[in-house]
Amino acid sequence: MGGDEGVAGRLGMSAKTLRKWVCQAEVDTGEVAGVSSQEKQHLHELRRKNRELELLSKY
Repeated sequence: MGGDEGVAGRLGMSAKTLRKWVCQAEVDTGEVAGVSSQEKQHLHELRRKNRELELLSKY
């Protein structure tokens, strides 16, 4: 991954961040198994709604 540092530097990020982006892109395109960005966003929204409902149920 020697070239990643140069690419990451030109993009203004660390090589670790670039690797995370590439790995997530591979998941999002179905090349690798994992939780897609869309699924992560949906889970985030469901958790937020759940917190709201929990707060409302206390009153």
